[in-house]
Amino acid sequence: MRKFENVAFPDPLLLKYESGHGGDWELEQNFRIFWSEGVRERHYTAEAGLITDMASIPGWAQSFVNKEGIKAPASIIHDQMYERREPGWTRRECDRLLYAGLRASGVGWLEAKAMYFAVRIGGQSVWDT
Repeated sequence: MRKFENVAFPDPLLLKYESGHGGDWELEQNFRIFWSEGVRERHYTAEAGLITDMASIPGWAQSFVNKEGIKAPASIIHDQMYERREPGWTRRECDRLLYAGLRASGVGWLEAKAMYFAVRIGGQSVWDT
């Protein structure tokens, strides 16, 4: 995995398809991300058992983006952060981490920006619920 903005995913991503959950996926083991932002070191762990659709971006934006494959690591982290409105993280930081994680996973800048702006535009209502 290439480096981008000092992002690293040190764990293998292990998912199981959950047909009983509308075609979602279950995270089988904890999955971590490390992010150096200037002098600030950040980390986050998505916990085993998380049910995810891989990328909870607004429906209107899903036709622009293939949400599986190399996008999955950053998207899964972002999904859990939004689900929990993670203490110590702002919504903007979660979205910036999504972008940095996508780029570190090899997603091109245009598609990563499209996903970033989709969650910036459409994510507030999810964050607030």
